[in-house]
Amino acid sequence: LLATHMAIALVYLFVFAKLFSVDPFKLRLIRRGGLQMESHETRRWCKEPTHWNYTKEANISQGFNASVVVAVRNRHEALKVFLTSCIIVNGISEIVVVDWGSDVPVASWLHNHPAKGMVKLLRVTNEPEYVLTRAYNLGFSFCTHDVILKMDADAVIVHTNFLELHWPRPGEFYRCSWEDAGANENARHLNGVVILRRSDLARSRGYDERLQSYGYDDTEFYGRLQSLGLTERTINLHHLHHIPHSDNLRATASAAVELNGGRGSNSSSW
Repeated sequence: LLATHMAIALVYLFVFAKLFSVDPFKLRLIRRGGLQMESHETRRWCKEPTHWNYTKEANISQGFNASVVVAVRNRHEALKVFLTSCIIVNGISEIVVVDWGSDVPVASWLHNHPAKGMVKLLRVTNEPEYVLTRAYNLGFSFCTHDVILKMDADAVIVHTNFLELHWPRPGEFYRCSWEDAGANENARHLNGVVILRRSDLARSRGYDERLQSYGYDDTEFYGRLQSLGLTERTINLHHLHHIPHSDNLRATASAAVELNGGRGSNSSSW
């Protein structure tokens, strides 16, 4: 009887995985947060995603092609500007947009945007708070190219050859560094932009999902990439532009950075 029940459970698990294209990366997210995907929106605006693979880079197109990942909650105007900037950039083949519980779904206007053909849209519901680490890990799992560019919705690319000039070779990654921003206040808020290879992202296990609020997640992530032996390269900050936040948002972010920094320094490795 026990064997029969186990067999039935395995059948259900197999059917669930096939129907919803579930892979280990997304299963981990679902267990921790109870994510509910509005999959009908994903199917409406994008092709069916391939599976995340931790062991080898399978089903990845060859040549100069990259996946872009951006997550957003309610900042639609900034996202529209960002998507428009992606159109002019050589090498961007897909843009994975994670709509993390926006009051008005991104799908309500995406069909009228000129970049709609490049977008894979993921809509996450029933999440009261925006959690950057989980949102981006989810987006990473839908990428299909060997090189991944992680962007913030409040940043735009202003150079056509941005990817060609920052294409990571095996064993290295590119990031924006606020330490190199100098007196440019806008550039200080581009610290979250990073370009790396899919295989290195898989080895790092993505962002530390124990960090639940804004701040420190990037610094912790870059540190783990370096601990894996990757060489850090610096992105030319003149090729990006930051869309300013309100003072209230920045004050909240500063407090969250201090909180997350304390959690990270006292936590075991992700």
